Amino acid sequence: LAFGMLVLATANVLLAILAFVALVTIAGAIVSTMVVFGFTLGVNESLGLVICVGLAVDYTVHLAHSYNESEASGHLPRARQASRMRLLKTQYALTEMGVSIVGGAVTTLSSGAILVFFCKLLFFKRFGSLIFMTILCSLFISMLYLVSLLFTLGPLGNAGRIKVALRWAYVKMGGKSGAVLRWLA
Repeated sequence: LAFGMLVLATANVLLAILAFVALVTIAGAIVSTMVVFGFTLGVNESLGLVICVGLAVDYTVHLAHSYNESEASGHLPRARQASRMRLLKTQYALTEMGVSIVGGAVTTLSSGAILVFFCKLLFFKRFGSLIFMTILCSLFISMLYLVSLLFTLGPLGNAGRIKVALRWAYVKMGGKSGAVLRWLA
């Protein structure tokens, strides 16, 4: 389900794969941190994990979408080398989204810290801990790991774009696939 939403959000299969790898890494880091801190997997923790996956996808989607839209914005100079173009696209994504991501992380970490340190009820302490762990892991993994993946393996040009693949299929079928795909022509 998360991969499908990433494909829809980015409209690029290759970019969705990279973002999904980062998302799986975030989920693994959260569960590992829960084990280290001695959490048992009960109803409350399971509910918190479901919510945390939704929180974890936020930063990765924003960075991936910004990377994907960097060429369309017209702000990037043309680069002949793929590594130079990936560098420019990654810098653009960090410039456009980096400050907003860090600002959002700081405010969410603050709310999680308030729940952890000032609540007396165990449910809210645990939930605050999960929020805190999720945002911290998501921030570091998306800003370091995902950015590194984008810099080294990020798609360039039309690579992985869904619309290009659909247009190719439409042409191969001789343009006879009906009105549903006519917007691609």
